[in-house]
Amino acid sequence: MRDLVLPQNLRDYCENEIRRGSKSFSLASRFFGRDVQTAVFAVYAWCRHCDDAIDRANSRKEQLEQLEELERQTRDAYAGTATSHPVFRSFQWVVHRYEIPQHYPLELLEGMRMDTQGFVYQSWNDLNLYCYRVAGVVGLMMTHIMGLRSESALKNASDLGCAMQLTNIARDVGEDLSLGRVYLPAEWLLEEGLDQNTLKIGIGHEAESQKVLRVVKRMLDQADALYASGVQGLPALHWRAALAVSVAQSVYREIGQLIRKQNARAWNQRTVVSVTRKGICVMTGLLRLLKTVPVRFRSPWQSVKIQQVWRGTP
Repeated sequence: MRDLVLPQNLRDYCENEIRRGSKSFSLASRFFGRDVQTAVFAVYAWCRHCDDAIDRANSRKEQLEQLEELERQTRDAYAGTATSHPVFRSFQWVVHRYEIPQHYPLELLEGMRMDTQGFVYQSWNDLNLYCYRVAGVVGLMMTHIMGLRSESALKNASDLGCAMQLTNIARDVGEDLSLGRVYLPAEWLLEEGLDQNTLKIGIGHEAESQKVLRVVKRMLDQADALYASGVQGLPALHWRAALAVSVAQSVYREIGQLIRKQNARAWNQRTVVSVTRKGICVMTGLLRLLKTVPVRFRSPWQSVKIQQVWRGTP
């Protein structure tokens, strides 16, 4: 399985999933070489499939049943069990081809379990753990696909994934509330005189929404620090992969910047980055990559075998 090329029909299926599910990731993926791009599509399709399977469930009981089935199918993919499902056939190919540790996808499913069980995020550490599970591990899976010059960059990859997840949470506060989900740390809400019950009221009233906004901006400050860590890992990537990652970082961080500028209006509608701003983000990502040229001249890029499994959680 390790040396096989993913069949074109499966590649097309996975590519359609990323085009459908994320315009930002779809844009960034254009900068990968074809082989890396195919593998990225396969990982994204698995993530999207798992997320959709949980969202389609009509009750918490069904969600847990779906989660158990997803875990079974994921373990089967690692065991080499034959399957006709396009997502799991593709995922089976990519995890064997790039030797992605089983710990990472199973951790992502544990993050989904936190959602299905109605986990209450009391502290920043709780939220950080969740972000590692549902997004940090995605960055770590990508390192096995893209290759690294040093295992020390695993932390940067995990941090970048967590930063993107924090941006998603900041953007979707209102939407998550409608689903009964609150990711903002309870300790931070309490400092503003809010709790999970008053949060929805806070978003609906201009004066109270400033309290919510302060909590969200505090979370975006954490995201900015993690984005900075992610950027520090760019020299560890091949230049083409580094460009794709740099563009993704720019686009996602721009979402957070727009939320800051919109203030209390940020949740009146979904915050999106315009085509013009995305173009600027691409240029920003390229300029950031050019700063790594001296390092690349001094030490030509060469991938090392990744043996460490990063568990950088509290």
